[in-house]
Amino acid sequence: MGKILLPYILTPLTVGLVIFSQQTAFAQTLFPKIQKPTDNMSHGISSESANQTTPQNATAGNFLTYENSTYGFRMQYPSSWELQSPTEDNKVVEFALDKGKMMHDGDLSISVENVSKYLDTSTMKVKSNTLQEYVSGKINEIDSMQNVGSVDLTETYVRDSATKVSGLSAWNIEYTTSFEGIVSIYHRTTYVINDNKLFTFDYFSNPLSVPETLPTAQKMIDSFQFKPYHA
Repeated sequence: MGKILLPYILTPLTVGLVIFSQQTAFAQTLFPKIQKPTDNMSHGISSESANQTTPQNATAGNFLTYENSTYGFRMQYPSSWELQSPTEDNKVVEFALDKGKMMHDGDLSISVENVSKYLDTSTMKVKSNTLQEYVSGKINEIDSMQNVGSVDLTETYVRDSATKVSGLSAWNIEYTTSFEGIVSIYHRTTYVINDNKLFTFDYFSNPLSVPETLPTAQKMIDSFQFKPYHA
């Protein structure tokens, strides 16, 4: 299958900018900023985003309901996990378990973007990226992150597996981030496609907290529902 991509010329400046952006993204992940609610915020979501979200009353098991009318989904999250303001363009919502540490013990965010399209030169038709193509792309990205820049950042693939989100086929990719040879972050990225949109669930945690927080994050994903909702 052939794909036509936009021309891209690598220069020393381009390479430097790529490494700098990767290091910056890593620093933001390792040291996430907590935003406390203010008079203009609702449960940690800015007033602009609050018009698109509906945190509801507590439910059984001390869980709360988060609903997003813009993208048509709802899910449950523990009251002990803080609902935070998104800090990236495609990120819709983020939940974090913060115990006053430099790094969260658990963090789950949801990002939404349109499914990418490309020209298949073998058929001369425009096609949409498949779930498996996103999975392959993510694994290739992980494999390329070896001893990046002066910070000696390395990502290591752990496993990938099929799963379900809101009854739809989805896929998990698990991997770790090491900083100067020490495993510092455990990640799990989950992809699902619905209504020509890619939904990405990004979980990360201090590795020692994974046995506690990953099952909780999985319960949150298991509760995720696209409209129309089912009891």
